[in-house]
Amino acid sequence: MDYLTTVQRKYSYWYIDSLLVYTLDGAVLVNAAIPDTGSMMMPKEPVTPKVEYITGLSFDEHVKPPLESLTSVHLGDKSAKGRTIPPYNPSSAVESHIGDLMVKNDRLVIDDELIMDDKEVRKSAPKPVKPATKGKNISDKVLYEDGKTIYTQVQNGIYESSGQVFYTLSDSVNPEGETSLVFDIDDVNPVKVHTPVVCDYSIEDARKWCQLIKPDKSLYQLVLEKDFGIDIKTVGNHLDIKGYGERDYSKYTLKKEVVFFLLKLK
Repeated sequence: MDYLTTVQRKYSYWYIDSLLVYTLDGAVLVNAAIPDTGSMMMPKEPVTPKVEYITGLSFDEHVKPPLESLTSVHLGDKSAKGRTIPPYNPSSAVESHIGDLMVKNDRLVIDDELIMDDKEVRKSAPKPVKPATKGKNISDKVLYEDGKTIYTQVQNGIYESSGQVFYTLSDSVNPEGETSLVFDIDDVNPVKVHTPVVCDYSIEDARKWCQLIKPDKSLYQLVLEKDFGIDIKTVGNHLDIKGYGERDYSKYTLKKEVVFFLLKLK
C-alpha cells in the first residue's frame, strides 16, 4: 500500500539582499592661510576593504531536505483479514523519523572577519554577526601633503579650517544606493599664523664724549656730530616650544627700523 503524508518543518536562513562596498577616494581641506587648499588630496596607498561573498543561490541551494527523507522507513508489518485492509495512518511514525531541514546562508567576509557563515546546519542558519569595529583606520600618511608654505602676505591671526572626505562605490550586490558618498570632516584644527620676531639690540656708546655733569648711567650716552653704531640682531631665544627656541629669525623680519624720541630733561 502507498500512503501520502506531509511533513512540515520550520527553517530560517539569511541572504544578501543588497551590499554596497565603498572605497576612500580622497579628501579636500580648506584653509585661507594655506595656499592651494580646496584641491583633492588623493590616497597615497590603496585603502579598499577586502570583501568576499557568495550570493545568488537558489532556494534549493539554501534549503535542502533532511538526510532522513532520502532513506526508506520500515513501518513494520500489518496483517489483514481477507480483502479488508484496516485503516492506518503512518504520519506519527514518519514525523518521528524525519529531522529538520538542512539550511545555509549566503557567505560574507569583510577584512578576514566572518560576517555571514555559509556552513550547512539544521533548521536555523546562524545569524550574521555585527562587525567588531566600524572599519580600519587609515595610517596618517594616506591623506597627507607636506611642503606647504604660508605666504608672507598672510596676516597674523587664526584661520578656521573645513574639510570633506569622498568615497566611491567599488563593489556591490543589487546596489540600491549612491555611487559616491561625501562626508564633512569634523573638528579640523584651525591654523594660527604667528610671525616670531627677535630684536636683541646693542648701541655703541659715546659716553666718552658726554659732557654732562651727572649723566644718567641707565641710558646710552649719544653725542651730536659723533658717530655711533646700532646693532639689531635677529638671532636669539623666542618661546620655549617646538619650532621656536634659540634660532635665527631673520626670514620673519621684513625690515629694521630705529626711532628716536626726544626726552625733556628736568
